[in-house]
Amino acid sequence: MAPASPQRGVGHDDPARRAPARALPGGCRPRHRHGRGRRGLRRAAARVPVLGRRRPARAADPRGAHVRVRGHHAAAHGRQGGPRRAARPRRAARRRGPGEEGADGAAPRRPGRRERRAAALAFDGVWHEHRGGAAVLRGVDLAVARGERVALMGRNGAGKSTLLRHGAGLMAPTRGRVHRAGRVALLLQDPNDYLLHECVADEASPAALAAVGLEHLGDRHPHDLSGGQRQRLALAIVLDSDRPAAVVALDEPTRGMDRTAKAQLAERLHGLAGMGAAIVVATHDPEFAAEVADRVVLMAEGRVIADGPAATVLAGGWYFATETARVTDGRALLPADGAAVLARGAGVVAP
Repeated sequence: MAPASPQRGVGHDDPARRAPARALPGGCRPRHRHGRGRRGLRRAAARVPVLGRRRPARAADPRGAHVRVRGHHAAAHGRQGGPRRAARPRRAARRRGPGEEGADGAAPRRPGRRERRAAALAFDGVWHEHRGGAAVLRGVDLAVARGERVALMGRNGAGKSTLLRHGAGLMAPTRGRVHRAGRVALLLQDPNDYLLHECVADEASPAALAAVGLEHLGDRHPHDLSGGQRQRLALAIVLDSDRPAAVVALDEPTRGMDRTAKAQLAERLHGLAGMGAAIVVATHDPEFAAEVADRVVLMAEGRVIADGPAATVLAGGWYFATETARVTDGRALLPADGAAVLARGAGVVAP
């Protein structure tokens, strides 16, 4: 007698409709990846995407991360599509350039980090304090570009020489940083400190001597030269290197020079600036500063009190105002006190 056929409507889990299991080696039977029966089918169906259902949206978290949000809650977060980062707030105004003032009359901003790195020499809040507490430099912010000619001016003790030594790396700042784009050639006040040989030709290379106009004095003794010639020879020594100097710094280079020697030195410095070197000169000579510099920085008590074009600073009374303050001890000078001050300065006892 033939076996009865299965009834209609019986599910696939009916043992009568179930195919015989294929035996595996070792007596094992295969197991469905989703399990057996209706539970496994439900698990498989849950993994099939349903048409018309949107994928979970991603909302921006205030901390910068993305948070998963269900589709029906996406509208509450202001999201309609896929992932999108929150827009950055626009800046209220552009950054002011160096030396600019805002609409509210704010002070000029300090040079930015990119500007300091692009400069040949930059001082960023440089302080130099002795152990006793006296400060020679007080938060100096200064940047010198390539090809620029800067004159540092101010009375004795203002910090000009100390600033140049920091720029050359001979001294380390107590606070702040110094940025250098290359080698700094520093010429100190006494040129005799650089003269070590018996012959001018042995002090520097022919190219360096020609750069300062001393190529015809190669057989002379260095100490037989004039003051201006020795100053130029010392400049040739500090410039004589395999690496070209990015900055040429000179400390009181015109001491003992006549007008002709000053003009020759100014011409050499103009030529070095034309080749891309930054020129920084510490001087008390306003005539030399006006001839060699296109920018004057005035210092007092370790601070920069004036910084601008040479014509503006020298003609505006800034430099001579500090000299007058030195005579009057910083006091306001009234017309009635003028005769007494002049007499005291001349060593005459006023009546």
